[in-house]
Amino acid sequence: MGSRHHAFKTLRAGASRALAGLLCGISLAVLPAAAGFAQAPEGDDEYSLKAAFLINFASFATWPDSHRPALHLCIYGEDPFGAHLDALEQRTVGTRPLQIRRTLRVDGLGGCDMVFITRSMIGNLNRVQDRIDGLPVLTIADSPGAMQRGVMLNIETLGNRIGFSVNLAAARNHGVGLSARLLKLASEIQQ
Repeated sequence: MGSRHHAFKTLRAGASRALAGLLCGISLAVLPAAAGFAQAPEGDDEYSLKAAFLINFASFATWPDSHRPALHLCIYGEDPFGAHLDALEQRTVGTRPLQIRRTLRVDGLGGCDMVFITRSMIGNLNRVQDRIDGLPVLTIADSPGAMQRGVMLNIETLGNRIGFSVNLAAARNHGVGLSARLLKLASEIQQ
């Protein structure tokens, strides 16, 4: 157990450094470009890694109204991230501080730049899409089939690996740009 725990801590530290490296333009050691997946930790630590994915997604997306003073990441549904996401609040993405907002209501999504739709709320995806229709809002989920239903970035866990797929058409339809460097790491891209 001790060596497994040490290996996991080493992997987690390595993942954090690798994801930070992505922000600086260094290729990811943990997310090989060919596979687009990172080793998936178990339990609560899974959402620690997924929180790091969110900040990196923000770093490699562009919005037409990026002149707004803050970047608003909204969590729609019961928050699976907890303190992992709180630790990222006020971190700067480009020149904008990240602000986290949690809501259980679709009408609470106004003013969001990014919306993470939790598994418990994925059944309300049509209502979310109606609420943000025509707005430059990056949608993210971690639910099977979410990309095919119009979510722009879907974090996937396959076996013991975490990666993501991209619905590029949905992002373009909402005016959200996604960096080619981010797209290279995706496990699947829907045009």
